[in-house]
Amino acid sequence: MERQTLFVTSHEKIRVTAAVVVSVERSSKELLVRDMHLFPNETLRSLLYVGCSDGTLHVCQCLTCLNQEEVRYDVRTTCLHKKSLSTYGEKKVDEKGTDFVQDGIVFLHVDNRLSNPQLLVIVDGSLDALHCEGLESSGIFQHLPLPSGAASVCCVARGQDYVLHHAQRLAVLIKRWIVLVEYTERDSRILQSGTETQEPAAAESLYILAPEDTQTMAWQRDFIVTGSLKEYCVFDVNTHHLRERMGVVDTLTQGLLCRYVEGFGESSYILIRISDDQLALFDATTETDLETVSPVQFSESVVDVAWAPPFFIGIKADGGVLMRSWLDGEDEFPHINASSAYSTSGFDGAPQQVHSTPLGIYGLCGRSVQFLLLMPRKTIVALYIDAGLYERALRYVDHTHTAEKDVHLRRVYNVCARHALMEKKYTEAFHYFELASTPTQELLELVPELRRSPKDTDAWKVKVTPTLSSGEAYQDLYELLLRRRSLGLGSNTEEQSAIEFAIFLLYVLECVPYTDDELADMFLLSSTLVPEECLRYVSEDGIRPKPMIVPLVLACDGRFSEALECCQAQRLVHEAAVVLQMSGEEQLYMQYFPWMLSVDINAALLAVVRPQLRAPSVSMILPMLLGYGGYPLHDYLHFLIFMEGNTQRELHTLYATNLIDIVCSLQSFGVEGLKATSVKVRAGEESGIRGAARRALLVFLQLSSHYEADVVLSWLQGAGLVEEEVLAMKQAGDHIGALTKLVYELNDVAAAVRYCEEQHARELQSRRGNVFKWSLETKEFNESAALPACDEPLHETFADRDDSVWLAGNRYMVQGSRAFNEYFNILLHVLLVPPAGKKRLLSEALWVLNEHSPCINPLSVMTTLPSEVCVAEISSYLVRAFQTLCNQVQMAEINANSVASMVADAERHNALLRQRCVYVDEKRPCAVCGKALGVGVIAVFPNLKATHFRCFHAQELDPERGVPFRPDL
Repeated sequence: MERQTLFVTSHEKIRVTAAVVVSVERSSKELLVRDMHLFPNETLRSLLYVGCSDGTLHVCQCLTCLNQEEVRYDVRTTCLHKKSLSTYGEKKVDEKGTDFVQDGIVFLHVDNRLSNPQLLVIVDGSLDALHCEGLESSGIFQHLPLPSGAASVCCVARGQDYVLHHAQRLAVLIKRWIVLVEYTERDSRILQSGTETQEPAAAESLYILAPEDTQTMAWQRDFIVTGSLKEYCVFDVNTHHLRERMGVVDTLTQGLLCRYVEGFGESSYILIRISDDQLALFDATTETDLETVSPVQFSESVVDVAWAPPFFIGIKADGGVLMRSWLDGEDEFPHINASSAYSTSGFDGAPQQVHSTPLGIYGLCGRSVQFLLLMPRKTIVALYIDAGLYERALRYVDHTHTAEKDVHLRRVYNVCARHALMEKKYTEAFHYFELASTPTQELLELVPELRRSPKDTDAWKVKVTPTLSSGEAYQDLYELLLRRRSLGLGSNTEEQSAIEFAIFLLYVLECVPYTDDELADMFLLSSTLVPEECLRYVSEDGIRPKPMIVPLVLACDGRFSEALECCQAQRLVHEAAVVLQMSGEEQLYMQYFPWMLSVDINAALLAVVRPQLRAPSVSMILPMLLGYGGYPLHDYLHFLIFMEGNTQRELHTLYATNLIDIVCSLQSFGVEGLKATSVKVRAGEESGIRGAARRALLVFLQLSSHYEADVVLSWLQGAGLVEEEVLAMKQAGDHIGALTKLVYELNDVAAAVRYCEEQHARELQSRRGNVFKWSLETKEFNESAALPACDEPLHETFADRDDSVWLAGNRYMVQGSRAFNEYFNILLHVLLVPPAGKKRLLSEALWVLNEHSPCINPLSVMTTLPSEVCVAEISSYLVRAFQTLCNQVQMAEINANSVASMVADAERHNALLRQRCVYVDEKRPCAVCGKALGVGVIAVFPNLKATHFRCFHAQELDPERGVPFRPDL
């Protein structure tokens, strides 16, 4: 903040006792608001009223504008006129200064809410209102029945709800009486508690009795806070009652302080001094305890505070200031060195009073009125940025600019980025460059080694020196360029060309670490790299020869054969794979792919397992990989099936048989090549690469429906992969075989039950028209049907509702019941007719009957059970089955009756609604007022009387029944 002196008294014995600054108008005709900043070539005109101890009122004009650099405000003050308001006659100050008026002007306030603004003044103990222009007295306070004595303190009501209080209000302290006055342009009256009467009222009802030695007071909404040498008190202006008080413990050498302070937005506070080095803000409208007020927190003790939006300013005892923006929380404005061009200065000594204006604060400092001007927006942002507080600068810009906010923010983003780059804060710098959408060519001017050299110069031959001081800086720039490149892939703009060439130079100059995949991605997707320029750097006589990059550059120029020969000569298989992908020519695949497989099979596979526009045919690549088998063949088939979505039965079958071969070859290995232990583990949970291979096989057999199940089963026989056999049999439709494997080889009847429930659920879905489809894109393996570990019950699946009950062969269906699961009959057959060498599991069969009797058709059970099973063994099942059958028949009848009853209720309801319809035309009379209803909103009483909507809420209605008092209508 910069100090400007607005007024100085003419004599050293004359003090400034009161002052007020009023903003009048802006030359741009913009509105006058609290949070205001001037534009270039704009002037703010203000009036300064200064009251002195000799009773003289001075009127000055202040013109504020930005200087030419727009970094500070200039203020020019002109004295318009002065007038002596003293009632003691014309007493002059002699040379010794012993004879002067003792009281003078102690209070000034300009009321702008009146149509003709008036200046409220207390001079020599008398309250008066003056016209702001001619300073003539309006005389509105002359007839007031004020107590005898001189007025020493005055405050105006602030923070008022002007919808409720149209007139202005103020409070005057005369001796110990606080007089509340309400005034308009022409009249005034005293506010008293209770109801006004024509009879003379007692002083206790007219005035408020203040504490002894009261020296200051402030009025907020409906409360007045007073300060005396002993205590602070809060009075309710409506009742004149004391609400609370707080004693003053310490002796306040700085004097009492009790002043209204406007906060941020609509908030307001009463500022009080608790001790010499502690202030507090008290909101009388919400807080009820003075003892618990929150102290004002600054890094140093302050003696006064004021708001100059968005800053909260604290004044120190020496006149210095501390600033804190509400946008920054508890963080203070950065301290500026005295040598800085934007150095902050404060008052020349501690001011007696401090007040706020839109452009700063002003204080009364003995003989002068000093004005501390806020810095312009540009300067405040610059100070934030110079201190490295970029986020606070951005918050300030976002708050102060409303028009073209994005333009201002981008400009500040760019400035913050350049400052952070200069301060070597590279992460922040490139973050702000990205937010500012700084063009890449402009950004690369800061890193000249990554720019394209002109073709007609030899600048590229000069030794390259890094501009940035750390590898992290280049890494941040690299990540920024990668994000921009991904957004512009396929375009041939100058921006994209600069981005791709800069990334290329980052690779060549080894400014950032990169992988082979990143390098391949750069050349595969590039559309702007110029081979001649690239060869200047990577060729043998270039700046940084890179034999591994030369083939890729040649491929960009379409010289694929030359590039592949270069790769073969240097045994660069990974680069050769990239060149093959870029070419897409099958002849080159036939010529070079076998060599690549023989040198580095994993790197060679990259040429066929990455998406490309012109992929080689499967008939050409597959024979080359069949001889290798194993994982190379698996990776290629996995790419074709799961990435390309190939559904050829031969490929799916080959994928499954190849995985079976891998699993079998790893049969004796477990974790990291060690022999597997004899502990029984679930399928797919084996350790090591065998477990991963088996999980892949299980997932594929469950998800795919395109492999030839018979061929896969022939490979699985004798391999010891029972779970895989179950899945393959399910695919082949051999449910008896699958259930036999689950029951007799895996010894898991629960898994067999889940198998039956799952197959039945699929059958129900197919009946509804929703054919169950396996999605090859889903990589999760559902083990509930094949593995014995899960005992969670499957959710019940209900059949379509039907109103009939019938017996048809082996199917029995009832309304609302679940369709009988015929797969349980197959399971019963498997349990009771075991394969050769196995025993019949009669107890398990009876357990299935008892546990799942509602799902099993009794007729099928009777035909499935062998003749040697006696009725006594299945009697419990038969009882439950027939009970369930009877209950279902009864439930079907109940449901049918319920439906009929609901239909009848609906018909009766519709008939009743038709009877209650009210037909209204324009001539129908209102049931309340009797006038025609006309066109508009109508309402209807419970007795079907139609009324106007306004009459519906009228008072001429029967409160008991809600009907009108017009029985004739």
